[in-house]
Amino acid sequence: MIFDFVPAPRVLAAAALLLAAGPGALSAQSAPAPAPTSPADPSTYGPLYDEIARMDSILFDAAFYSCDAAKVNAIFSDDVEFYHDLGGAQEVDAVRESSVRMARGCADGSNALRVLVPGSMHVYPMNNYGAVQVADHRFVQRDGSPTGIAKMVMLWRRTDAGWRVTRVISYDHHEDHSAPARDD
Repeated sequence: MIFDFVPAPRVLAAAALLLAAGPGALSAQSAPAPAPTSPADPSTYGPLYDEIARMDSILFDAAFYSCDAAKVNAIFSDDVEFYHDLGGAQEVDAVRESSVRMARGCADGSNALRVLVPGSMHVYPMNNYGAVQVADHRFVQRDGSPTGIAKMVMLWRRTDAGWRVTRVISYDHHEDHSAPARDD
């Protein structure tokens, strides 16, 4: 049996387009390239990230472990402001006084310890200024039992004297029911 095949006008148009496209039109080379895999998030690595991670460690070690209010206050800028969802807003003198009170509580063992949540920190450049740091942190008793968790944003200014914290926003404080977190 012989079939008479008469192509429909749309089939003819498609064939004409393929012929016009040339011999490679149906080859794998003409297929669109797959989208490249996205690179690692630049806010989680690199020199700026490393600098701010180091400063975070210095600041919070002084505040929660070595109980050094003078060191904490030296890292704060002359115009530091601190905004806390539970404690409210504080400006320069009140922020510095809070550091001194924290150091006393740290020294007598009554304050909780701070642990940066692994993988939560992101650092973004702020052109002609410094960097903004966003992270989650846990607060634990000295025996390792969790007390709370919160989010934070810190604005860091790069100065000739080094990095200085100009603004702190600490928010979303709530109980932490996770397993004990340790920083050591």
